[in-house]
Amino acid sequence: MNKSGTGLDIFTSFAELLNGKSNNEVSIQNIANYAGIHRATFYRYFENKEDLIYRGTMIFTDSIIDTVDKSSEGPGPDDKIKAYFLEIEKYKKIFKVLMNFPESRMIIEQRIRKYISEFRIFPRLDEKADQITADSVIKMISASLTAMTEYFLEKDLSVDRAVSVYKKFIFNAAGPFLD
Repeated sequence: MNKSGTGLDIFTSFAELLNGKSNNEVSIQNIANYAGIHRATFYRYFENKEDLIYRGTMIFTDSIIDTVDKSSEGPGPDDKIKAYFLEIEKYKKIFKVLMNFPESRMIIEQRIRKYISEFRIFPRLDEKADQITADSVIKMISASLTAMTEYFLEKDLSVDRAVSVYKKFIFNAAGPFLD
């Protein structure tokens, strides 16, 4: 594959190699070879495969969120949600692999929760609710977005369909806090 050897490149190579294989079938040497790096470069970024899964998922998810922030057409929730699903579509194979690891799914949900709690998706949530209610709504939104990501991947929905289904669900459930 001959990538630049960053932590994100190494993680992406690992996820691509895992497509259709178990974690045990992919060695660190396989990952290094596929990424076009020396095995020592792998260890510069990660301690072992478990660390790669944990920290790699964080790096990958943060990269997606940064892209969503920069690429969405506007500042509103609809624009951010659409940009999110466009990124998921772009990296569908990797996300399908990630969702097979409970720790990766948990990290994705935590990163989404962090993103939402910084009010970058729903900026008026803090104006409409006290902190306890806002925290509960944020947890519901992040859990449902993670579940919708799995559904999007499993059912191979179009981005527009995923956005439509998610909006119907989330705005019906949390609408009073998001207007």
